[in-house]
Amino acid sequence: MKFWQKTFLILLLIFMICLNCGILCIAHISYSSQLKNESEKAVEGQYFVSGSIKKDFQSLEERELFSEDSIRSVFNNYSKYYKKSSVYLILIKEKQILYSSTSEELRVKIENEIKYKDAGIKIYNQKGNKGILVMGSLGSPYEEYSLIYIHALTEMQREWRVLGAFFGVASFCIGLVLTLALIYTLKNLTKPLETLAEAADIIAQGNYQERVKVSGNDEVATLAANFNNMASSIDEKIMSLKESDEQKQLFINNLAHELRTPLTTISGYAELIKLTQMNEENRLMALDYIITETKRLEKMSRILLDLIQLRKDEIEMCENSTEELAEKLRLTFSLKFKQKSISFLEKIEIDKIYGNGPLLESLLYNIVENSLRACTKSGKIILIIKKMEDNKTCICVSDNGIGMEEKELDKITEPFYRIDKARSRNSGGIGLGLSLVKQIVECHKGNMFYKSKLGEGTTITIIY
Repeated sequence: MKFWQKTFLILLLIFMICLNCGILCIAHISYSSQLKNESEKAVEGQYFVSGSIKKDFQSLEERELFSEDSIRSVFNNYSKYYKKSSVYLILIKEKQILYSSTSEELRVKIENEIKYKDAGIKIYNQKGNKGILVMGSLGSPYEEYSLIYIHALTEMQREWRVLGAFFGVASFCIGLVLTLALIYTLKNLTKPLETLAEAADIIAQGNYQERVKVSGNDEVATLAANFNNMASSIDEKIMSLKESDEQKQLFINNLAHELRTPLTTISGYAELIKLTQMNEENRLMALDYIITETKRLEKMSRILLDLIQLRKDEIEMCENSTEELAEKLRLTFSLKFKQKSISFLEKIEIDKIYGNGPLLESLLYNIVENSLRACTKSGKIILIIKKMEDNKTCICVSDNGIGMEEKELDKITEPFYRIDKARSRNSGGIGLGLSLVKQIVECHKGNMFYKSKLGEGTTITIIY
């Protein structure tokens, strides 16, 4: 059973129970009030008729006409008159019924059930016909006489039967209108929920681009908006996982390829030394190739371990001397600068730089090494370290090397990516330097920007 159907049945049931209970309560109160009024009228009627009969008896006695026949005549006159108003009389003398205008059946019932010595009011029910029975003495000097005044509630019962039928029809009509109104309202109110459910089914089947239309500003609209946000988040996560899987697969493929080349070289030259008789010069040349490729594998494994370590550990930050960092760069690359006649310029505007010292050394080493490979003879590399206006640190390394096309910029931090694979491999590059730089920048919660133009050079700026 659907949600709107459950809600419909519950609301309809509650409303109909409340409606009918309300009708019954109002009917009961009205009926009790009307019955009380009728009882008061019956008491007044009994008192009036008793007084009138008493006066008639006194008048008969004064004229010395008081006898059973005259009593019967008086009683019959009153009985005929009041019978038109559904009022019946019973005259009692010393606990015995003298005259009665009721049916024989009711007279017997009254004779069996009523204690004539007790005055009072009683509601009787004779085969569904109700009435009010009031009994009282005629008073002095006729204490032995009592009058039972019976007011039949025939008209009142008829009115209440009509009223009951009206209440039933009204309850049915109200229930019918409410049913239609509830169905229409609940179906419209729950339609967005059905749309959400359908969208959830579509997303569950793998279509993460599915969205629902948001209209209004109520809770359902908020739920729809949150659902769309959730779907967008799931879609982004799925795309991110796909990209991550693709990058991992690409990394594995590239790693396998990068390992194959030096291993093939090492294996080939080792077999050549073992199986071939060669002079000392050729043997040393083969060993130089083996050593070069071994160092390349060692460098690759070291950088890969650094990348793994950076993703796991929290780094320690402290103040570092910019002069010491620059001096280490000069000492590391001085020979290579001389070999290619590279001029290395420094524009250091601050004495201290905040960060992890070894990681900052690795960052500068890898960027400068890339710039050195990109530069031709008599090239130029410029290192700038300064403070920004917002108190952030800026490290900028620029060169006038071969540069690169703009489409290559988004790929240069991918592991093993090379613009010119043959040139990079010959110069000792393994395509992991900028990947490591990117991880170091992220550890310092910074950003890295690239600017390059083919034939003019490259600028790498780091701000953290």
